[in-house]
Amino acid sequence: MYRFLILVILFSSCFQSSNNEKTMIIDEQKSNESKSKTEEKQQISINSYDEEIDKYLSLNEIEPLMIINNNQDERLVVGEIKEDQKYQILNHKVQWKRNNGLEIIVNGHEIKEKPYTRNNVFGDGDVDNIGFANDVNQVKYYKLHDEADTEIIGFLLSFSPCTGKGCSVQYVLLYDVKKKKGTYFGDFRRKYGFELYSFGKSYEVKYLSQTYYENYSSNVDTFQFELYKHQKNGYFEPVINPDNREVYSFKHVHSLYEDTIPHSFEENWIEPIIDKK
Repeated sequence: MYRFLILVILFSSCFQSSNNEKTMIIDEQKSNESKSKTEEKQQISINSYDEEIDKYLSLNEIEPLMIINNNQDERLVVGEIKEDQKYQILNHKVQWKRNNGLEIIVNGHEIKEKPYTRNNVFGDGDVDNIGFANDVNQVKYYKLHDEADTEIIGFLLSFSPCTGKGCSVQYVLLYDVKKKKGTYFGDFRRKYGFELYSFGKSYEVKYLSQTYYENYSSNVDTFQFELYKHQKNGYFEPVINPDNREVYSFKHVHSLYEDTIPHSFEENWIEPIIDKK
């Protein structure tokens, strides 16, 4: 009799222990699922501005007629790095040479603009010297349906070998083929590709410059984008908001290193970019 009671008690104790373990496991799983969903929601919230900005920009992109990718890493592997490269873009001959710097030649005309970016790259108030650029990573050809039948060739430039911040710097040359004029831009940690746009109701050709501000003490990074418009003389110039006499722009403030720092968005723009909820 006593043996039977002992066995019953032991069995009951083991059964209760097993149930407790199952309960603990289930509770832990629910906790992990809840934590995962919370993290997922936080991640969606953190990335929401990027997603909305990407969507807005993609809706206003002007599609190039031709893209030439000149991937340096791939060419290094197969041994195709050349000092002189030539391409045929429709009826245009494009060539660049690595000869004490980078020489870009379009239809026999060497582009000789002042080697400075039109925008500030690092937000320190100074333009950047593109004299370091020694390679072309990508070429885009645009044929625009305006009165002048404008043709623009965009060159994405870089330099190597690089060290430190220099490895995240890129330059863009926007060249008006008919006017034989080019405008240089620079950016650091480029967030959005080098594209041409047509914003608002106007079909004028525009470009987004990028300026990067870094706050070391707070780990907050600010990316400011300013609007430039193609002019009849072939150059790109900033577009001014007549209401406040400032260049049309928007800012995305967040941290590249800390997920806990909330994002913020400011816009002085032609039309709303972010849907105010």
